[in-house]
Amino acid sequence: MASTLDLTPRTSARGVGSNADTIPPIYTYTAAGSAFERATRPDYFGWLEHIRAAAGCTRPIRLAGQLLTVDASTGRVLEQRHTDAMPDAAIYTACGNRRATVCPSCAQTYQRDAFQLLRAGLVGGKGIPDTVAQHPAVFATFTAPS
Repeated sequence: MASTLDLTPRTSARGVGSNADTIPPIYTYTAAGSAFERATRPDYFGWLEHIRAAAGCTRPIRLAGQLLTVDASTGRVLEQRHTDAMPDAAIYTACGNRRATVCPSCAQTYQRDAFQLLRAGLVGGKGIPDTVAQHPAVFATFTAPS
């Protein structure tokens, strides 16, 4: 590490530059610094398009490996790519966690699922036969005495 720090004591006062390091500061130690460093790269907009599939997920899943485009009728490989040629050498996808404390973005995506699942269980649909609407349904709630 190069530094302009004086090796021997001086009798006169030193200037501010006397103790300054000559290496640039490292910004990647913090999230804000990492974001700033990423935004200053020339491939920033291509990287943004690449991570769009994660949709703002706070804990995205990083997939790495080969991408094969296969003809379904013949089984022949039409195209082959590796993630090493992509930004960050990975494909990002959202974690899909439904808990807002873990990932607020994914939880917001799936927040109406409970209603749809209950409705399908009561009236049918979403792979549930419509005959379930003929069955009785009771939602009992119990409150403990105070």
